[in-house]
Amino acid sequence: MIGKLQKTKRIFNLEHWASGKLRGTGEDGNREWITLVACISADGSYLPPSVIYSAKTGNLQTTWLEDFDPKEHTCHFASSEKGWTNDKLGFKWLEIFDRYTKAKARQGRDWRVLWADGHGSHLSMDFLLWSIEHRIHIAVYPSHSTHRLQPLDIGLFRPLASYYSTNLSNFIAATRGYISVGKREFFALFWPAFQKAFSEKNIDSAWAKSGLWPWDPDSVLDPLKPADFEATNPNENEPSTPPTKSLTEIPLDLRWRDMRKAVDEAGRGPTYSLIERLQAENQILKHQVQAYESVFKHKERRKKKGRAVFELEEGETTGWYSPQKVLTAQQRLQQLDEEEQLQRELKEQEKLRKRQAKEEKQRELALRKQQREQARKEKTELQARKQAEKEQRAISKRAAGRPQSGPKPTNQRQKNKDVQQIRLNIGESNNNEDVHMPVQDNRKSRSGRRIKQPQYLDDYEI
Repeated sequence: MIGKLQKTKRIFNLEHWASGKLRGTGEDGNREWITLVACISADGSYLPPSVIYSAKTGNLQTTWLEDFDPKEHTCHFASSEKGWTNDKLGFKWLEIFDRYTKAKARQGRDWRVLWADGHGSHLSMDFLLWSIEHRIHIAVYPSHSTHRLQPLDIGLFRPLASYYSTNLSNFIAATRGYISVGKREFFALFWPAFQKAFSEKNIDSAWAKSGLWPWDPDSVLDPLKPADFEATNPNENEPSTPPTKSLTEIPLDLRWRDMRKAVDEAGRGPTYSLIERLQAENQILKHQVQAYESVFKHKERRKKKGRAVFELEEGETTGWYSPQKVLTAQQRLQQLDEEEQLQRELKEQEKLRKRQAKEEKQRELALRKQQREQARKEKTELQARKQAEKEQRAISKRAAGRPQSGPKPTNQRQKNKDVQQIRLNIGESNNNEDVHMPVQDNRKSRSGRRIKQPQYLDDYEI
């Protein structure tokens, strides 16, 4: 379970314990299963670990392998619905075993022995037949005996769990409990713990304790014997009390308690207390800043959505994927990402081009509108100027004393009335000695033509 710790002890002062408010989380609590298939060799080496993730879709996600570097990490991956192994994955794992051990058996010409527990995936007929065909002996531990006989259970899985719990605890403390542990964070916590636990020293010790290599059945049987099986002299093997070392023989870094006590007895000044308090506050603030930076980093990573690493055909189930296959898949996904990024850039460039063309068209329309407004304004000003000139000419004519014939007739009937009025005026003026007719001038129309004198006035002298 990726979020569960081993039993750990925590230290609190009495005041904190009495308050009932124990800050900080002891463990994440994520109970999701991830299975590890491990194998070690009697020569002190180990096979690359094989990790089984739980995946309902049957495919690995890119976010689970963000911290996996195929060039630095040698690890195989698979997935199942519940994160457990099964007959198919167990059978395919034999190919991994054969690939990494064939060179030690003269390219498969010598027989090899594979010690396996009694899990059903190691006892299927396909598993056994394939092993015989490739010169591999399958040795199965007796039931309920792996804690005494299997080297992995004796000397490797316990330190692995301890180191993983330490990494998980440090992660929870670094992120102050704000980030939950999931499959995305698992590999970064698992790989350093695996490297520490599966050291050559631990592997040799596990084989020796199991009595399998070198062959030593007594290393397994002796702890099972009764306490009084052999009477021994209690004083024979009892170690003597080691002599007490003097203070000068103790290294300086181990005498800090004595030095601290001497400083306390000498008395602390206010300056010393201030420096100590400031140093403590500075370390606390640094720790808090690092924790929040880690929180922000993981929150940014979680914004990225995962997608399938491998392309599975319809009905196809996942198998074991080697680092090379993962690297090939990552390169393919990176190429797809680059192509998608290129397509996005092309789309952005096309959008920019269209936006620029639209802005250019809007500028042209605005310029045309401005030109039309300017032409309309000039036309209005010209008409106003002409109207003003016309009114000015009319005023000049009135000022010069020129007779006005009244409003211009608008129709023929009005013209006839004007003619009759003129004739009447002429008839009334016959009784006078002199007839005075208005002086006719050579007026011109608006078009510039000369206005002729009516024919009925030709007989009158002006």
